[in-house]
Amino acid sequence: MTKPETTFAQLQHDCLLMQIKPLDEEQMERVAGYVQQRNNLLHNRNFMTTLELAGIYITEKSLGADVDAYSTQTTDGRPWIVMSTE
Repeated sequence: MTKPETTFAQLQHDCLLMQIKPLDEEQMERVAGYVQQRNNLLHNRNFMTTLELAGIYITEKSLGADVDAYSTQTTDGRPWIVMSTE
């Protein structure tokens, strides 16, 4: 597995430039496609590893039956994805 060619910070910057408020489904698909292309994510096989190599922290926690996952960013800019263990 090789490191993605772009870091999360660069992807975040690029995606923010692509967005027009309010964000709609078409824009979300365009941004997702851009991120997939930039990181060669043509399938989900190495998706989590690729995200971690791009600088995103991923953890698991019991979130209840109604929540699959959520994401957040700390005040110092550290991106996190919290996935449900249920």
